[in-house]
Amino acid sequence: MAHKVKLWGQLKHIAGEEYVEVSGAKTVKELVFHLAEQKTEISEMLLVDGQPNPSILVFVNDNQHLWENPTELQESDAITLMSPIAGG
Repeated sequence: MAHKVKLWGQLKHIAGEEYVEVSGAKTVKELVFHLAEQKTEISEMLLVDGQPNPSILVFVNDNQHLWENPTELQESDAITLMSPIAGG
């Protein structure tokens, strides 16, 4: 199963593309691992100490994924990853 993932913020800027297709992920956590392998230029933002970065916001069908609750993915899910936004 392949998922079309929308990247926002710094993730989009560094990856150089807005949409990335990720295959083989059954959960949000697996999706982040696969994406980090596929797009090494953003892997340091996606992973911290070998685990998904809890600062990365993940939305599945417009609902924010909570890292403490595993989320199973469906083929039709709309997935968006957003890097933290800070300003001054």
